[in-house]
Amino acid sequence: MLYSYFHGVTRPEYRKRSPVVLDPNLGVTGIPYDYPAWFTRGGILLLYILNALAHSDLDVPHLDLVQTTVQAAVVFFAFVTLLRRPLRRLPGTIYITLGLVTVWKLIETARSFEPRSALLTVLNFIFLAVIWFVVIPNMFTFRTFMRGSLVTLVVIFVSFILLHPYVPDKTLLAGWNKAPSWMFAHPNGAGMFALSIFLSACGMIAARRKRHELFAAWAVIVAAGIVLVVTRSRTSELSALVFVAAFTLVMIFLRLLRSRRVQVRGIGYLLVTGLVGSFLYGIHAWLSGLTERALDVLLSNRLTIWGAILESIPGPHGWVLGVGMLPAGVNTLFSTQYAGGFGIDGTYVDVLYTEGVVGLILFVATMLLIGVFCTARPLERRLRAIGLGLVATAMASSSTETHFWLVASPLSFVVLGGCSVLLAQRGRVECPN
Repeated sequence: MLYSYFHGVTRPEYRKRSPVVLDPNLGVTGIPYDYPAWFTRGGILLLYILNALAHSDLDVPHLDLVQTTVQAAVVFFAFVTLLRRPLRRLPGTIYITLGLVTVWKLIETARSFEPRSALLTVLNFIFLAVIWFVVIPNMFTFRTFMRGSLVTLVVIFVSFILLHPYVPDKTLLAGWNKAPSWMFAHPNGAGMFALSIFLSACGMIAARRKRHELFAAWAVIVAAGIVLVVTRSRTSELSALVFVAAFTLVMIFLRLLRSRRVQVRGIGYLLVTGLVGSFLYGIHAWLSGLTERALDVLLSNRLTIWGAILESIPGPHGWVLGVGMLPAGVNTLFSTQYAGGFGIDGTYVDVLYTEGVVGLILFVATMLLIGVFCTARPLERRLRAIGLGLVATAMASSSTETHFWLVASPLSFVVLGGCSVLLAQRGRVECPN
């Protein structure tokens, strides 16, 4: 299993591509040792561990600097590897939108009240975007990436459970004791890791090859569901349900769409439209029956926080352009007259506050394009459904949490890395170039 993670393909696939050659410069499979590729995959694994430490009760000094250094090293070794390989590209529209997002972040950096520090935030995003949309599609297949992510995240989570009695709790975050969180600093962080494990296991099932892997993935899904309930992380629970609903809906829609009968395809369109419309109407009716105070309590006082944040935006131009990028390390923290400040808790509000309506439109457009391209890709039906399900999950999670897009979280890696691999694949291609 570890062999396939670091090599990007399974051992039998290597054997098919080249016979065993007894040469001191070659491995036992007859393939030259590709050390830069090993370092690249190992660096991505290390980023999972570093992000887990950032969400833990441990105080690790200079952790942000270490993460940025590892990201830069991953990009460097990946480019060294790609000098000897054909480059697997995503659709050009995705790169164009990412370029627009990056340019807009640089513009907002110039408008920041601390441009030099805010530039580190943008630099960190550029490294992450290159890893998500260039490195991962060229280093992994969908199966090996999901399997490597699943094994790494499960090992991290089990280690945090076992080491919890020996690490004192960090009590700085509000709501840290609302539910069990083990060595994670907050139950929402534990819920995000459990959600990432859930998505990785679902990806393993979609790319299933071996029966024992299928059984193991189902067992992990059940365990991750139990952890989500125990941590009482409502956003992660809702995101998991959104994934199941989106995956099922796309599977049904694509199955009906394959029919040669026009009537059956028409029924498919009507069914999907009716289900989506009914779901949205049900959400609207449910929210309409709640008072503002009840909704604020349901969202853990986020309405009050969001109201204070949006009221502080200066004038109409501030809504369009935002207030500028925040300094590195505080991109999800907003300080007002309240002592200590508070977390923004919501990627949409975070992007709206710092980058304005323009930045929010670019973010949403990028995610929608990724979802559309994943669904339209000439892949197996379940892989296309998985792609749109990952995007829907990330969009749902972004409503009340800042675990996606802005940081190097496992959720960002599983969603964007998984979708990028799907977008770079052609048909049933499994071996990386």
